[in-house]
Amino acid sequence: MDGGDRRAQRCRRFLALAKFPTGDEDLSPLCVERAGYRPGRRRRPPAPEGTELVLYGYDERGETTIAIGRGGDGSETEAYLIWRTEHEAVAVEATPARASEIAPGGWWPPRAQGVWRAELDGGRPIRIERFSERGASLERCRWEGDRLVEAITEHGNRPEADGRYVLEWQGSDLVRIERHWAQGEVRVVYERLPRGVTLAGLLSALEDELVERIPPAVAGLGRREPVCAMAFAYCVGEASLPPAITLCPDTVRRRLDREEDGFWYRWQAAEWTSAADVPELDRYGAEDFRERCATVDRAVTRGGDELVTARLLQAVARRLNRIDWGDLLAVTDDFLVYAWEIHGDSLEQDLAASVPGGNAPSA
Repeated sequence: MDGGDRRAQRCRRFLALAKFPTGDEDLSPLCVERAGYRPGRRRRPPAPEGTELVLYGYDERGETTIAIGRGGDGSETEAYLIWRTEHEAVAVEATPARASEIAPGGWWPPRAQGVWRAELDGGRPIRIERFSERGASLERCRWEGDRLVEAITEHGNRPEADGRYVLEWQGSDLVRIERHWAQGEVRVVYERLPRGVTLAGLLSALEDELVERIPPAVAGLGRREPVCAMAFAYCVGEASLPPAITLCPDTVRRRLDREEDGFWYRWQAAEWTSAADVPELDRYGAEDFRERCATVDRAVTRGGDELVTARLLQAVARRLNRIDWGDLLAVTDDFLVYAWEIHGDSLEQDLAASVPGGNAPSA
């Protein structure tokens, strides 16, 4: 998901908020993956790691009219203005004219990034239009009573992204959401866990299984030359299990160490693949194992904590850093295993959480 798509998703969340969120809202009409809300838990609207989104400016009905996003340093990164009437809602996203103006120069003149208009029927959105410099899209929602059962999306300039969401309910509980792509592919994007099954239990079992399965899966990948690192890829808020695995040969490490920002090049695994043909593994384990991984991915989406996957892979890495790899791979004396967020936004934190005993490298 690129920056534009993230912005679009965030703004659509605000359009769905009638009042300050309590955690009980069903955001499926405008964000069918439920935007990370968890029943009974009060929290801010979700935001990418390192930022926060704050609601301001309520109208006479207590509905949000302004939302402002801030970066980790407190600088304002985007603003959303929201208007509602009985039959429609409109949201506008604006940012500073240039990113360099965020800290020193303020907002003027602002630049509009996108406009969203929702046609409402009894307070429920039935047609949502989006316009931006990236193109236009349309979402049509079908309801049965107060439950959304289908959302059809159309992208005029990207027909390959067209499709529909089908929502399944049991009584008042949303139990399953499927994404049907125009090309015929079907993907489960949300599934309520069976009674008695918890995310904590699934994570514990999967941690043990990953520790057991990864060593034999990568055995022999680094036999051509010694490897100095193994990275488990994940992406915050995205399906990441089982993790794609990348190995760094020592020759590649020595080449990248000569770059000006040696720490980044040394540990950002995307730089390894750019520099050379390095060993990689992105599909391993039997179908039942991959389905258990998919179940955890879907449960994490519902759970409301985008860093669950990161903590899982960091725990796996800590345990794998304690085993003897000598019989499986040709490794250097300083060989490390660690979780790696693919954009590198938390590289130093990932290393510190993955390497036991305070021995993680730092910038």
